[in-house]
Amino acid sequence: MGEVSTYQVNGVLLACETDGPQDGPPVMLLHALGEDRGSWRAVAAGLAADGWRTLAVDLRGHGESGHPGAYAFESMRDDVLALLDALHLDTVTLVAHSMGTVAASLVAMDRPGAVRRMVLEEGPMPFPADPPRPVPATAPEEPTPYDWRVVPAVAGQRNAPPARHLAGLAEITAPTLVVAGGPRSHIPQDQLARTAAAIPGARLITIEAGHMVHDERPDDFLAVVRDFLGRPPAPDSEPPVAFVPVRVTAGRLRAEVAGFAALLVDAVDSGASVGFHGPLAVGDAVAWWEALARDVAAERVELWAAFDYDGVVRGTVQLHRPDSPNAGHRAEIAKLLVHRAARRKGLARMLLRVAEASAWGDGVRLLLLDTQTGSAADHLYQAEGWTPAGTVPDYAADPGGVLRPTTFFFKSLPDEAV
Repeated sequence: MGEVSTYQVNGVLLACETDGPQDGPPVMLLHALGEDRGSWRAVAAGLAADGWRTLAVDLRGHGESGHPGAYAFESMRDDVLALLDALHLDTVTLVAHSMGTVAASLVAMDRPGAVRRMVLEEGPMPFPADPPRPVPATAPEEPTPYDWRVVPAVAGQRNAPPARHLAGLAEITAPTLVVAGGPRSHIPQDQLARTAAAIPGARLITIEAGHMVHDERPDDFLAVVRDFLGRPPAPDSEPPVAFVPVRVTAGRLRAEVAGFAALLVDAVDSGASVGFHGPLAVGDAVAWWEALARDVAAERVELWAAFDYDGVVRGTVQLHRPDSPNAGHRAEIAKLLVHRAARRKGLARMLLRVAEASAWGDGVRLLLLDTQTGSAADHLYQAEGWTPAGTVPDYAADPGGVLRPTTFFFKSLPDEAV
């Protein structure tokens, strides 16, 4: 067993059991309804032996944590966020089961930079329960090891989940693994497939074990989790991601055009083939962004940007929508830019996934882009599941004026009914 500590966060006492090396990268484990941190003991022991620092939490109303009486999933999300702050954790890997997956997914939606990776076992559950769950009004005759009031609270949200629980899945930027238990589970497996399809880039793996996958087949569960997480990164080898992607309005772009111009100048100076010869004058960069603002205002272009904690723009990506009547199903990704000071921190990958998720949410089912053959962006797109459609020699000049080949990519997005 690990060391158990308690924390007063978000108005409730939370118990948390830690195991593994003190300087190991953190993995937070969130349990199911009616369970507690003990349900993760075998998984925590295995991950701790690998070098992870595991943090198994008793969610509110369970185990040794407090019983505040309020049990909305949003309250559980707030507890996890407050616990991360109390532990001074900028990033964490989340592994969650059933009820815990809803809290985990809400954390990933609302603080994307905090979640390094995420494993969702038999959940989340953003679809109305069919048939509806019974909502008990009185306590059971026999005492329960958890606050019985959790049951009606969870049942109420399961019967009528807030729209955010489903719509927000498209905003998740953390690499995500959804683990399904197969036909023995009471969770509809097609809903788990739809959940995985809604999270950009998520993987779905089925382990035929029913709902309690990590209890029934712990070795198999650990094997797929280990494969997904990879080796624990060395201490300080992955600096915390301090960036939050936001959709930029035309007004904000015009008001902060100097920062966007500096980003574009840096991209050209560093050799990025983004349509300009170098050196690029600041005035020309400002004029280019001001012209783009007109397209943003007209909703011909969707602009996403990532700002650091000081409000400095460090990366952008654009989504262009064609205006022809027969092209409403497709869009083009363009100008994925990351400042040299913010590279190698996963920012380009995060921006790309945000653009893909936004396109999917708008009904786009085919994305296109092009980039200089053999560039870092070329490798990124292939790693993110884009398909090369072909390469054209001498298609565009790099900032030095040298003609380079260009590779064209496409990516088909899943239909909502998948």
